[in-house]
Amino acid sequence: MKVARKRPLTLIEVCIAFGIIAVCFYIVFSNFQTSAKLIAKSEKASLSILKRQYLMQRLTAVFEKSETKSIAIEEKKEGAETIPYLTCVFENGLDRELTFSGIRKGEIEVIGNELKLTILAKDGEEKREEILIDHITDAVWDIDTPTVIKLELTDDQNQTLPFTFVTPRLADDKVSIEEEET
Repeated sequence: MKVARKRPLTLIEVCIAFGIIAVCFYIVFSNFQTSAKLIAKSEKASLSILKRQYLMQRLTAVFEKSETKSIAIEEKKEGAETIPYLTCVFENGLDRELTFSGIRKGEIEVIGNELKLTILAKDGEEKREEILIDHITDAVWDIDTPTVIKLELTDDQNQTLPFTFVTPRLADDKVSIEEEET
């Protein structure tokens, strides 16, 4: 009886097998890398959309409860630079900190690279800041009519983000901070 001797693999056969495995790994990892980039890009886009949505909801809530007469564009001097910002008097509702409840004065401006809402307390000295959106380089305010406010933001990638807010209040609002505190 003859014993069948197994012939060992030649060097060329081993190299071809390793080559096929290497090509398979390259295909798998390049697809993985591409999908990881797409996932990161979509997460960044959805985060940007959520930030814009929060900004829209928060400012809509502020402007809906604002006295139309109190909405104004003012300017601050910081060194040689003049920075425009928007001020308004609005009903802040019941806040967890009672000094910020009721009718309050608010200021909305770009500080650093963030659009912030600053709410002044009843004592006039205490402030609370809310970051509405970040990665902003510029904000341009425009009040078309007493009830239409336009905001045009420029982000750090030089994209323009336009927002329009319509305040439902009438021009003859009579509520003010002074009346509420007495």
